[in-house]
Amino acid sequence: MDIFVEAFGWVGMITIFAAYGWTMWAPCVSDKILFHALNLIGAIGLALNGFWNGAMPSAVLNVTWIVVAIIALRRVIPLSKENS
Repeated sequence: MDIFVEAFGWVGMITIFAAYGWTMWAPCVSDKILFHALNLIGAIGLALNGFWNGAMPSAVLNVTWIVVAIIALRRVIPLSKENS
């Protein structure tokens, strides 16, 4: 299980870094589903890793980031065809 948590933490770090890097080359990405999905996946990985390793400040920050990413995804993904 340790290797899974460690790997998921690294994947989380890479996806958040990729999302941030994307904003440097394409500043108007906040309306893209992929941008928020990368942040969500990254935050899940880092939160899991933080809780597993007892790094509570990091874990709590990333749980907060999960909530932010979910809210952002709800704003960019139409919930019904009427919103399209």
